[in-house]
Amino acid sequence: MMIENQSRPSAKELTELTAYLTARQRGVQPTPGEPGFPPGLAGELLKLAENTKPSPDFVARLELQLRQAAEIGVHTSHPGWLSALWQSFNLHERKTTMKRLIPVALIGILLLAILWVSLPSLFPSATQTQVVLATPPTNTPVPTPLSPLTPTVVPPTPQRPVAIDFTPQPIPANPPILPSLVKALGAGFGGSGGGNLPQGLPVSLATELPAGLAEVTAYYRLENTPLTLEEANQIAAQWGLEAALYLPAWMESISPDQVERSYIAVDGMQDLSMWNGELSYMDLSIFPIYAGHQYPQMDLPPSDQAAATATHYLTDRGYLDYPYQVDLSHYDYGLVNFYRSMDNLRIDSPMAYVKIDPQGQVGAAWINREDYQSIGTYPVVSAQTAWDLLVAGQPSDQLSISYYPTHDGNPQYWGRVYPNGQTAHLFGAPTIVQAAASGAAPYIQFNNLVLAGDLSSLIEYLHTNQGYIHAWGEAQDVNDTRQLQLAGWEPFDEFSGYFDGTVRRAATGDFLELSDGQKLSLPGLPADVPGDIPIYAEGGRVGDTLEWFILQVHSADEGQIPPDLSLAQAVIDKVELVYLAPGLSDLPSEMALDPANRMLVPAWSFSGHITNVNGANLIYRAYVQAIANP
Repeated sequence: MMIENQSRPSAKELTELTAYLTARQRGVQPTPGEPGFPPGLAGELLKLAENTKPSPDFVARLELQLRQAAEIGVHTSHPGWLSALWQSFNLHERKTTMKRLIPVALIGILLLAILWVSLPSLFPSATQTQVVLATPPTNTPVPTPLSPLTPTVVPPTPQRPVAIDFTPQPIPANPPILPSLVKALGAGFGGSGGGNLPQGLPVSLATELPAGLAEVTAYYRLENTPLTLEEANQIAAQWGLEAALYLPAWMESISPDQVERSYIAVDGMQDLSMWNGELSYMDLSIFPIYAGHQYPQMDLPPSDQAAATATHYLTDRGYLDYPYQVDLSHYDYGLVNFYRSMDNLRIDSPMAYVKIDPQGQVGAAWINREDYQSIGTYPVVSAQTAWDLLVAGQPSDQLSISYYPTHDGNPQYWGRVYPNGQTAHLFGAPTIVQAAASGAAPYIQFNNLVLAGDLSSLIEYLHTNQGYIHAWGEAQDVNDTRQLQLAGWEPFDEFSGYFDGTVRRAATGDFLELSDGQKLSLPGLPADVPGDIPIYAEGGRVGDTLEWFILQVHSADEGQIPPDLSLAQAVIDKVELVYLAPGLSDLPSEMALDPANRMLVPAWSFSGHITNVNGANLIYRAYVQAIANP
């Protein structure tokens, strides 16, 4: 039986791990057997990771998930990942198997931390082999303006579009038996995959239970037809873009049996990422990207006006051709969400969204292109039966429960905008994509600027290295495109790009005071950044100047322990029958094609709030499987 105090790493283990992480941040890499290398299972897992290479399919799925997470990360509000994870570990759990998994999960956290700081060693950058370029000048000479897509040396052109071996699976004649709700949604979904209520948390009902239906339609998720180059061009034109098409890196070595395909259409500062099953649009001139940071917007248009704008935007492009509900619960971020209805039941995840800026412009949009086929019906358990299962407080794989703060806790941040005609120093990892057209040059975007000028050496470097660089030149507006006319670049150590200090305002100039007393000038500091505020900064040093890209205040819940729910109670004020659409991207292909995993899952949704006398109130959400499988 597990001893309770062993659910946390020991002081010795934490000391050893801290020492290793500190060494890696200094650029020292202890090897197995040397002092400082993590002992025990963490060290063994690290050695295994160093000899493990991801498959192309995994890379493609990961890219899709990261892009989606960065662009719609505010759709669901949860506490920080570590707090949420620790919260779920400390819930009252009656399953002994779950308790046995806790130390394994903690080891996983340690390994993730080790892998994070070890990425340069797992995927070596060329900082050790590249020639060191000259120190960047304070005033960069202005090169002759060139098109951002015409570097002096064109790399090897990609192959012609690869054929696709695709035969859709037969649509089942009858509804298959559904997996359990926890299995369908995936481990850890909603913070409590086991479905157990937190210990001592009473749940009450503040609304009437609906009568519900005797049965619901069984909907099968159709397979997405692989995206072709011709279709991608048509979609870009339908979107109103005069675009060139580019390929994500993994598409350069695609094989006929890999049916997931993707293209990126670029028109100035606009880009449209297209996949078999979804589209993602972004206009960097309206919504620059700052490492996925999200924060509420001020002075947005009236919500009804924004809803009309968003609806018109999508319908003009041929979408929303199904019954839907408009959701404005995240409109403080400018988001207008659209939920699809099937037989008057909502699919309980957005099928599209549009993001509006304070001027009423559309700066981002996302569309799920999936479609469904009815293949019969499922009998439905009553809301009363689902409620009884929920309040019983017993382990069940038919439950999924989550709770999270009423406020998302996203820290305030400021992103750098580089004025036209001024020298800019960029630190980070540029994005490079190869042209789909034979003989065309690649596209490189870096900190919301399109790189232009002589890019030949940089292109050659980026073909084999995806590490961080320092690039400098002049920021220019050319044909509605924000460019950096490149004057020079050099490899850059990622771990030298993070700073922690306090903003100081002074008559002689603004600066960041680091913990060791160093003072770094902060050029272009926005007027609304208050003085004497602790911040994290991302960027790089040029002499005594911090050429910052992102400034972020410390998170409000930083260092907080999970909430004490011993005196809390949950109140349910909304009960409805919905469909759930479990994700398929994490499943192996054979499981993703299993009809049982492709069905929409009917579930009773119980939502409300947790009143917590020992802390802030929380949002409560529970799903109970609505189908009684034979």
